[in-house]
Amino acid sequence: MGGARRVPWRDWAEWDRVRVGLCGDDPQARDASIARVADWRRRGRVPHAVDCTASLLETRSLDAGVPGNVGNVGSGGAPLSENMLRLAYAAALVRMVNGAVDPSQKGKYAAPVMTLAKRMGIPAVLVDVRMAASHQEMPALALLRHASERALQWLFERYWHAQANQLRELRRGAQRAAQDLVRAE
Repeated sequence: MGGARRVPWRDWAEWDRVRVGLCGDDPQARDASIARVADWRRRGRVPHAVDCTASLLETRSLDAGVPGNVGNVGSGGAPLSENMLRLAYAAALVRMVNGAVDPSQKGKYAAPVMTLAKRMGIPAVLVDVRMAASHQEMPALALLRHASERALQWLFERYWHAQANQLRELRRGAQRAAQDLVRAE
């Protein structure tokens, strides 16, 4: 485990409430968690996975094509065009992939993003969408929706669930240590 890092949440209980909201199916809890991440952004030092999860979920909440959503309405109640929705998805996905692989770029020459992503278990479709959105024709909305689902699955598994499991293990270890201390007295 590395050194201490400053984080924008008050404590791990607050982080866990946000995790439950972002990873769950309750739209109100999701929206409240997205709003909490917006607060964290103002404080700074938001981990990349947290920022990307909230961005992807916020974009999906604006998409009338996602089951359970009212419609693609932007600020002021104006409907988002399909192009604006595609741009929002693309930006969130490009940031997710780049931010995940960039720390792995080491050495004099840049390694291919696909190679780094494959090592990290990032689905190839996300790298393909990143490449198309950055350098080619903007991907179709259906593909962007699919890619956002895959990105969220990856973020939930690789960050949110992994971090929650690590916290549980740390708590168990602390409880065992406390019990050992009590028994030793």
